[in-house]
Amino acid sequence: TERIVTPQAQADYYARYWDKLWQGKSYLYAKLVEALRSVRLAAIGSTDLQPIDGAQVIKGANRFNKDTALGCDLMDTWIWQHLTQEQAEAVAEFLNTVETLVAWPIQTLLNFIVLMGKPAGGVRPIALMPMIYRLWTKIRRNYMADWESEHAGPWDAAVKGSSALRAAIY
Repeated sequence: TERIVTPQAQADYYARYWDKLWQGKSYLYAKLVEALRSVRLAAIGSTDLQPIDGAQVIKGANRFNKDTALGCDLMDTWIWQHLTQEQAEAVAEFLNTVETLVAWPIQTLLNFIVLMGKPAGGVRPIALMPMIYRLWTKIRRNYMADWESEHAGPWDAAVKGSSALRAAIY
């Protein structure tokens, strides 16, 4: 067992740990990128989603828990929960453009990964995402839940009713 006594030693340890875990199949990256590209092209114009309106933006913003942590963009939920109708309509227009293009602006693709300690030891990664994305998930949560239940497979670890054991066995 490696003894960690400095912040740099801890950072190095986690870098090696996560690199080993995630880079084991890096040869699949090009295949993944191509698959995502083809899914995006197939999705453009093929959705039956109704456009988002300002009222849905306000309703989605009000679904945030008051204790929700800041996103990686440092936006507080209070800002979203206090939009005017005009501002909510502008946000809706932006989100409709994202859905039409089936692509988020590059500025929204940043996530911070924070390693949260587990009670029994070890860590688990938590992604801090931009609040605009989190708002969109609140607005589209019913649609996303339906899609998820129709497309979940035994390989998925973060789905309702999944267990870590089942994910590990697959």
